[in-house]
Amino acid sequence: MTLNVRLGSSPAAQAQILVSDRRLALGAAVMAVANIAKIGIQFAMLPIMARLLGPHSYGLYALALPTVTFMLMVADGGLGNSLARENLETHAVWASAFWAVHGLALLLAAGVIGWSFLLAYITSQPELPALMATLSLALLFLASSVLPMARLLRKGRLHVGALADLVATGLGAGLGIVLAYRGAGTWALVGQYVVTFAIRACIMNLIAFQMPAFVFDLSQLRPHLLLGGSIIGGKLADYAGRITENALISTILGANILGVYGFANQIPRFLCESASNPLWAVLYVQAVQKPEEAVIRAYYRFSRLLGIVLFPVTLLSAVASSQIIGLFLGVAWHAAALPLSILLATSTFPTIGGLSSALVYARGRGGLQLCIGGSLIAARVLVVLAAGSLGLDGIAAVIGAVNVAYGIVAIMVPARVVGTSPRVLLHEMLAPFGCAMAAGAACEILLHIFGSQTHTLILAEFVSLLVYLGLLVMLEHRRLIEDIAMLRALLKK
Repeated sequence: MTLNVRLGSSPAAQAQILVSDRRLALGAAVMAVANIAKIGIQFAMLPIMARLLGPHSYGLYALALPTVTFMLMVADGGLGNSLARENLETHAVWASAFWAVHGLALLLAAGVIGWSFLLAYITSQPELPALMATLSLALLFLASSVLPMARLLRKGRLHVGALADLVATGLGAGLGIVLAYRGAGTWALVGQYVVTFAIRACIMNLIAFQMPAFVFDLSQLRPHLLLGGSIIGGKLADYAGRITENALISTILGANILGVYGFANQIPRFLCESASNPLWAVLYVQAVQKPEEAVIRAYYRFSRLLGIVLFPVTLLSAVASSQIIGLFLGVAWHAAALPLSILLATSTFPTIGGLSSALVYARGRGGLQLCIGGSLIAARVLVVLAAGSLGLDGIAAVIGAVNVAYGIVAIMVPARVVGTSPRVLLHEMLAPFGCAMAAGAACEILLHIFGSQTHTLILAEFVSLLVYLGLLVMLEHRRLIEDIAMLRALLKK
């Protein structure tokens, strides 16, 4: 068994796990709504907890949390997505994975506790060991969720994990507020964090737990460990890249510019990931289970859908970014307008390009995806190194160009491996992109004529969106009818 062969791909095995497109569509919709709701809860908690807790509590939490967050990135060994490729009847593999994941979590938790004593000594904060020991429980709860989540992903039950996340986030937030109101201080934040993981683990195991056999054979996990290692490597590279970017920006341009830069990056990331994450999960499940021809068709459809949704959203937001910041954030954030506009306008390209990673991982080619993703991280860091000469606006402009280039590379490089055609995919993007550009131009003209008051901004965005839809219908009405018919058939299956 090698990484280039789909695991558990025999006809009998496939017959046991194939799931309906309707279930996958439901899962994608639930994931999208749940993700937005979860982020809304997290945003709402910031001012509430800040009001109930003082700076000292947040300071201690800020010291304790990064170590645990880092360990959580590697706690599943990358096995979560990889195991979804495995036949559910290969009990030795699943049992070995169970013991491996829990053993790794125990080692990482012990490492967190050991490090907490040294950190407490360095920072003169004697409360840290108790706080970090409690936070390390999240590693164990995460480990207990890995195999249930992989089973659910294998079966296409994406909505279960999304709803479990949402319920856990809501209940954890409620506990945090209660503890903070009762004067628990930093423990309110710690309790919220750990209980969120605990509730999620309970829900996942109630639905998809299977008693593991007392078997541990590392050789059985070799394909999964190789792919999982690539997945973990990608996470760590992304994490290191963001820390490096922030450190360089802060050192070269100052903390205020770092705040602006972080804001300009977070908004496009939130918009694009809210749309792409559910589609990525569905595409990955299909790539694991379905024939190659059907998977490639789904890849083209999902990429087109992302383009239809994200191009107008990001481009119209980019055009109006200066007015939006002026109306809602004030003059203190004026410096964020141009960087935000550039990063919004170019953010759809790497998002569409990144969709191919679902096919790459499903074929066990994690090393290839690590190289592709690493190229984006390395390019961004090199751009930020020139911050002193480029300035914030210059950095945003070059990173915008990097985003476009990466989107093209992420489509073209894995094409031969996954069997896709870059020409076909780029053809799918032409009409949505062209119509969105025309709508952006219309929005710019309307704002120039009528000004940037709140009501004129809303009207300009609405009219520009109608322009986009009208042009798209005029140019691709037959294709849109086919898309709608496909969706209706999908939901009736």
